[in-house]
Amino acid sequence: MPGYGVHPAFDADFAWHFGLAKPVVAAINGAAAGIGLVVACFADLRFAAAGSKLTTAYGKLGLPAEYGLSWLLPRMIGLGRANDLLLTSRVVLAEEARDLGLVNEVVAPDELLPRVHGWIEEFLGPVARSSLAAAKRQVYTDLHRDAASAIDEATRLLDVHTAGPDYAEGVAALTQRRPPNFP
Repeated sequence: MPGYGVHPAFDADFAWHFGLAKPVVAAINGAAAGIGLVVACFADLRFAAAGSKLTTAYGKLGLPAEYGLSWLLPRMIGLGRANDLLLTSRVVLAEEARDLGLVNEVVAPDELLPRVHGWIEEFLGPVARSSLAAAKRQVYTDLHRDAASAIDEATRLLDVHTAGPDYAEGVAALTQRRPPNFP
């Protein structure tokens, strides 16, 4: 699993997604229940087809919260909303999941994959891969530390990145009013 070994907090089932250098984007088309919801929640971004159903499901099977959802959901959508989903195991449709902050966007089922691919190209395409990797690592590492440590790490990373070629290309592209050409 490529995210293992990056940070001790990521060396567990599903948490290894946090150690990946590239964003993970979930496209939910149908039901995401139990372990399917876990997989979707450990993605960095989630898009869902209209009418898709999401549920924790485990409570109605007599099981505990699965694979860290009790840690992840409150951080994603807030404690009250997380408790609603975790304690009831109720089914929510994609539209409510969007309102809860569980999915980023809801689209028609036949538009789901084209929209996800288009979104990735439009919004992640022009971002330096080094920047994506660093920001993703910061987000998930900072969930495990205090604000001062996060600021110190961000300052260290700024020094590293401003000395790199992606920063030089980004500044050149900005001043020349053109899209950046990152490798």
